[in-house]
Order: sequence, then C-alpha cells, then structure tokens
Amino acid sequence: MSGIIRRFKFVVVAAIIGSIASVGITTVAVSLVKPLPTTASTIAYFANAKSALNAADKANLVRLAQAIKADGLKHVTVAGYASAPGKSSDNSVLGIQRAKAVAAFLKAELAKLGVHGVVITTKSLGASHFVGKNPNDAQNRRATAVATK
Repeated sequence: MSGIIRRFKFVVVAAIIGSIASVGITTVAVSLVKPLPTTASTIAYFANAKSALNAADKANLVRLAQAIKADGLKHVTVAGYASAPGKSSDNSVLGIQRAKAVAAFLKAELAKLGVHGVVITTKSLGASHFVGKNPNDAQNRRATAVATK
C-alpha cells in the first residue's frame, strides 16, 4: 500500500516589540512557526512486465495532483523501475513506459484541477535501486513521482 508523502520546511517568523517607559523597558516577543510544503511524492506499483496503473495507484496520483495544486509545487520527476528478470534493454524500456504512464495520468489530473505549468520529467532507471529483499521482488516494479517547488 502506498500513499502520498509530504515533506515540510518550517519557517520561524519572529517579531520583537519594544517600548521604553519611565519605569523600564518592556519587550514582547511573538513567534509563529509556519510550515511550508517543499515536496510531495507517491509510488505506483506494477504487475510483472506491465505498465498499466491499478485503481489504488490512480487514487494516490489524484491525491498527489491535489497536493501539487494546494502546495504550489512546480516540478515533478517520475522515475520508472523494473525487477531484475529480463534483458537490461527490455527493463529500461519498461521503466520509461511506467514513468510515462504515471506522468500522463498525473498531467490529466492536474488539467482537471486547472493546474498548468507544472514541468513533468520522466526517466527510466531500469532494473536498479532495488527496494525489495531481492532483485526479483514485486516491490521493484514501480515508478516514483516526486513533486517539488
């Protein structure tokens, strides 16, 4: 099960108010911590040798599009991966097909939300950067989408 991961940078805004009275100096400090979203991301998982999105991943991409709109994010990098079985060249092609499937769905969702000007970049990392216990695990058949400012 995957979801949306949002990372925040916190900015501290401080105001100091000083006044001089005949009896002394009074200083009041007010601090406000304001979260500023910096990234939002999700992972889509695929069947063996396939690049079709499933319903759960489509739902996560809809939520990612909503986060992109809400947080004013402007750049998305989508990286497609494959598990180890198969030729390296086939896995590279499959990786880009997965990345492009995610990018196309996300672009359509952003358009539905009236969001334009987001730059979406796709790349294939083929059978690399394994996250499963072994290179053949299903968790390695994925595409990651990371949106940033």
